[in-house]
Amino acid sequence: MTENENEFSYIIEKLKDGNITSQLIDKLIKYYKTDKNIWDEIVVYFDLKNKGKRVRKSKMSKVLEILDSSGKVKSIVFIYMENQPIILDEIFKFLNMAKSLSLDVFLAIVDKYGDITYYSISSLSLAKV
Repeated sequence: MTENENEFSYIIEKLKDGNITSQLIDKLIKYYKTDKNIWDEIVVYFDLKNKGKRVRKSKMSKVLEILDSSGKVKSIVFIYMENQPIILDEIFKFLNMAKSLSLDVFLAIVDKYGDITYYSISSLSLAKV
């Protein structure tokens, strides 16, 4: 696990416990300086957990992994803020990577109220007939 993954796990565990201390706030601020998407990742993480999914932080920013019962990654969730421009090249690279690993891909859009809309993403190839 990378340092950011450890920090993310620590923050999630403390938030689950409802144990908000000055140390936790310091860690959140420190993490936010290296990853501006921490708030969106936390909101999506808890939403997926509440839906009964096994979730973990990916090594990539703005990405969470959904695990199957054996702990193997089965889906990845790409996280965007509602007013954040979606960079198509980034989405295509992400989609191609997931396709090569046979993973399902979802796009989670988080609005300013913390509400989340999920979209399933897949590639489509059109051939001339």
